Amino acid sequence: ATIGNFVGKQTIEAAKRAGFVSDDGILWINGVPHAQFVLMT
Repeated sequence: ATIGNFVGKQTIEAAKRAGFVSDDGILWINGVPHAQFVLMT
């Protein structure tokens, strides 16, 4: 498996543009967005 952790507004926006995460997969902690990407192969 491949796992990616995305933190921060610019990183999250880039991950969204690339199709790795969507808005419903973003967790906000103290005003900072966090998301995780998992690819099972």
